[in-house]
Amino acid sequence: MTDTLKPCPFCGSDDVSDAGYIFSGDKENPTDTGYFCNCVKCGAKNGGVMGFETKAEAVRRWNTRPANTDPMTIAKYDDDLRKAAGVWRDMESAPRDHTRILLYVPPYGVSCGHFDCVWENGIERWIMHSVLNKDAQPTAWMPLPEAPNGGSGR
Repeated sequence: MTDTLKPCPFCGSDDVSDAGYIFSGDKENPTDTGYFCNCVKCGAKNGGVMGFETKAEAVRRWNTRPANTDPMTIAKYDDDLRKAAGVWRDMESAPRDHTRILLYVPPYGVSCGHFDCVWENGIERWIMHSVLNKDAQPTAWMPLPEAPNGGSGR
């Protein structure tokens, strides 16, 4: 097996790393959980929350690609994904009426959130439900998908 990583499957960058190791817990008592590979350019990462047991497994999974890599097939797949998932939009067009939306917050990734006024100091800002860094700013947004079976997803 080779340790050479293929380019990022999402942005195509060759700036990828297999040096990632996931820790959980606090800084004083970290709990190691597993290895992952990541793209330095776009932030794509494999391994989920727990990572993989070995570095070799993380590399093998990163390098796994669909059998059919015909450019037209990939373009159709990408187009289908965009239609199914929606398209990221500029923050200038994001609703500011407490509507919950998906926010892309570098370097943290995707978070559900809404625009709100923080009453203790009167400052309006984005409230991101899975990003604790209050200084982090979203760079793109999209509406939440419809809830399953016609239920309310809002």
